[in-house]
Amino acid sequence: MSLLEVNDLRMHFPIHGGVTARVIGAVKAVDGVSLKINRGETLGIVGESGCGKSTLGKAIVRLTTPNAGSIRINGVDITRMSQRELRPLRKQFQMMFQDPAESLNPRMSVGEIITEPMLIQKIGSPAARRERAIELVGELCRQLDGALKQLRTERAQSLVAELQQQVNLASEMNAEQTAQLSSLEKEVGSDLGEL
Repeated sequence: MSLLEVNDLRMHFPIHGGVTARVIGAVKAVDGVSLKINRGETLGIVGESGCGKSTLGKAIVRLTTPNAGSIRINGVDITRMSQRELRPLRKQFQMMFQDPAESLNPRMSVGEIITEPMLIQKIGSPAARRERAIELVGELCRQLDGALKQLRTERAQSLVAELQQQVNLASEMNAEQTAQLSSLEKEVGSDLGEL
């Protein structure tokens, strides 16, 4: 059984025109897409801007209802399920948006953003959700701190390399100038050790 199976999925949007606003055509955002993902596999959907990647993702997780085709998640056909029927299944699948900022509500706190899915899915008590949010923010801070340390190390190393280059080029400097440059190089090197 596949984790996800999509067959001949279509998402067409009507084009209205004329005084009566009748349908004069359709934008075929997704037209006949089929795919299968088994456990342990990863699928990346790439393409030009406006080619239907996000529309396909939204249709697969049923944020929109496709015009045709079928969507099976863990063998369950979710294509025509109501939002009420989908709610208990939503724990099993989510969409990762191209632009993460699209999924963040600027009016909500970080804690609210993290705990909202747990609240909707009725996972844990309010205290347990708050504790999990604190845990996740702490992990994010540790990761960010590590990334900043790596950046500082790389910047300092590039400075040391530049200083070394200057020392090599400054062979005609007098003894006092060479000592000052050597002292500066040691100071930058010791700063690297503190990271």
